[in-house]
Amino acid sequence: MFNDKLSSCPVCEGRMEKGFSVRNHGLSWITPEKMKQFAFIDEDLNGAGLKQYLPAKAAYDLSYHCPNCKIYIVDYSKSVSRAEAHALAEVV
Repeated sequence: MFNDKLSSCPVCEGRMEKGFSVRNHGLSWITPEKMKQFAFIDEDLNGAGLKQYLPAKAAYDLSYHCPNCKIYIVDYSKSVSRAEAHALAEVV
């Protein structure tokens, strides 16, 4: 389920570590156009909404981290449950 194309870093070509990002927290995205404005609202790519503040079932995004150049890639296209994340962690 992890993306094999992300096994090496797109910046330094080092090995990417596979992991998980909590989906119940916001994944903030701000476009350069919004950043130029005095006031703006960021876009929450995960759509966490009230799950950030209220109890909710755990969900995770697959993620990749390069410890050399500190690049962090989050694949937020599909969430995985706690059970799925645990099973994936066993085979990595």
